[in-house]
Amino acid sequence: MRRIILYIAVLLIPCLAAAQDGPRQDEALRRIVAASAAIESFSCDFEQVREVAILSEPDVSRGVMQYNRDGRILWRYNSPSAYQIAFTKDAVVITRNGQVQNLGFSDSPYLGQLRELLLGIMNGGELARDGQFQVRVTQYEPETVVSLIPEKRQLKRLFSEIVMSFSAKTGLVSGVHLKEADGSSTKITFSNQKTN
Repeated sequence: MRRIILYIAVLLIPCLAAAQDGPRQDEALRRIVAASAAIESFSCDFEQVREVAILSEPDVSRGVMQYNRDGRILWRYNSPSAYQIAFTKDAVVITRNGQVQNLGFSDSPYLGQLRELLLGIMNGGELARDGQFQVRVTQYEPETVVSLIPEKRQLKRLFSEIVMSFSAKTGLVSGVHLKEADGSSTKITFSNQKTN
């Protein structure tokens, strides 16, 4: 369960060509952060493909994600099984088969940190914050690819790299590739994005 929450928390993020230099990278990041900051609400469909060495086939899930600027984030999985994970201001609420599990941040400060990381990525603030990640930006048409390489020890134990793809036209996230320290990976592709 903790791993599911972790994957979701780092969300809201292809092979890299040559990274952009300072001024061009800064300008691309400013455009992405500005587009993210203007969003009051965001919803989309997603497909999540999880690859683990011990599994012969990738694990594929599909569903809907919703984000509101007030800090609420909802991941509703529709297949292969139905359940949802909601981040509120005070807790993570997991609903599966009519059972509700409420994981309060006061009981687990780690979950609160995950929520803050997720919100920072969703609203673009995490891309501008110093010290969390080494940031590389590569411009492809029609996408901007941002690679986040963890700087903090806690994050390095979990991820070797987080690669996020953004539409160069709208600045909205179109995909996230979470490369884990153990060699596993999760790719999330977003479609049918709607804002405000």
